[in-house]
Amino acid sequence: EWAASVLQPVGSSGELILDISKASVTKEKLPRETNLQGIISDQQDTKIRVELVARLMWLQPVGGAQAMVNLSASQSKTIQESSTPNEFDKAVKETLLLALAALDRQARDEVQKIDNIILP
Repeated sequence: EWAASVLQPVGSSGELILDISKASVTKEKLPRETNLQGIISDQQDTKIRVELVARLMWLQPVGGAQAMVNLSASQSKTIQESSTPNEFDKAVKETLLLALAALDRQARDEVQKIDNIILP
């Protein structure tokens, strides 16, 4: 859906390929304090990390124009040990959306730099 809403084809023939080589969501347990303060406090429990790596390639057979842009975005968020399963799922979704927004901004910025891909 991103390509359809962001990239509007006009003019001659060509091809734009978005190759996503990595899209990962990982969770990492964080170490906890074992002293009295740590035992009675609500500590950070899990770190959620989203990583996206993609390549955007533009090929125009007429005129032989081509370009390639490497894209990457990473976001992370920590949640507390008292988090419910719903709060965990919400944190994963928020982190994923932040990473996608960062990748979108980067793609838009990089596409603007390619000669003859954008109409004046």
